[in-house]
Amino acid sequence: MSRDRIDILWIDIEQNEYPILEQLHSDGLIDKDGVKICQINVELHKDLFEPKSRFEMMKFHDFVWKLLDDKKYIMMKPAYISVETFHFIRTFIVNVSDKECTELYLK
Repeated sequence: MSRDRIDILWIDIEQNEYPILEQLHSDGLIDKDGVKICQINVELHKDLFEPKSRFEMMKFHDFVWKLLDDKKYIMMKPAYISVETFHFIRTFIVNVSDKECTELYLK
């Protein structure tokens, strides 16, 4: 049985989220395979392995700008959280380009 829709995808994989998220863009593998994801709940990490590094923030910046450019998903309620030495952004991303998804989450 083949599935072409994921209702909710949860991602919390300790700084390995970006290789997965990059596949969501219009030129990414998930999109090319015709799989639609309606909502993504994700924790994006900063400074997990390299304290005071801006590398993760640049990845976040680049991901968000490409997300906006694709006009397929919107990011909602991003929250920056800092607990002792751990820093991350929790957010959820909703597919606004697919009618089936918008009927599930935006009606």
